Amino acid sequence: KQNGGSVKLVGGDSQSTTGGSISIVSGKGIKGGDLNINGGEGINQAGILSIQGSSVSSGAGGDIRMISGGSGTGSSGSIKLESLNAVDNTGSISFRTGESSTGNSGSISMLIGGVNDDTNAGDITISSIGRGSLNLQSGNEGMASVIGNDIKLSALSGSVSVTAPSGDASIRAGDSGKINLSVDSNNSANGGDILINAGDSTWNSGKGGDILLNAGYGSVGGNIKLSSSPLGSISM
Repeated sequence: KQNGGSVKLVGGDSQSTTGGSISIVSGKGIKGGDLNINGGEGINQAGILSIQGSSVSSGAGGDIRMISGGSGTGSSGSIKLESLNAVDNTGSISFRTGESSTGNSGSISMLIGGVNDDTNAGDITISSIGRGSLNLQSGNEGMASVIGNDIKLSALSGSVSVTAPSGDASIRAGDSGKINLSVDSNNSANGGDILINAGDSTWNSGKGGDILLNAGYGSVGGNIKLSSSPLGSISM
């Protein structure tokens, strides 16, 4: 009933230069050998696999780097983070930077590598499956931005909401770009609505928000057109 034995690998200390490193390398071959690091199995709780950079009293803490292998002629390797299936709740994957008492907190960046003119850059896809929600949220005084050549916010069967609890919500296209608000067709029920609501005011002498539609300036000014379907109507 005693605990299993532990194995500890420690590099040598140094009082004046860099401490010793520990390298674990699998063998070469037609196919290189695999390197597997697994937490132990358990009856009620499996073992935890922890990878942590060291902390220091002053200066910068240690980094954690996960880099896939490169290739001179083929494709580079992939990095895959996933939690496995379960009968009960599945595990979560969290990305979080630390807090700072005096400086700025760290950033989280997802970048796609550059390509030449004859190929396409990769995509960044963030999706929820089933009844899950997808939330993009900034801090109290921060800003959540989605910037790209073409941006699509779509819901297969639910709703798309852009909200700012205390700030402004802005949807803006670049030069000569378009903003398209549309609802897909429905073959078995009524078509979906598009609602634009100005804010209410609960203050005694407050004024409700306005809805402003402004056409663009130019050598020929833009128009504002309101049109209904052949069997519909326009009410104001």
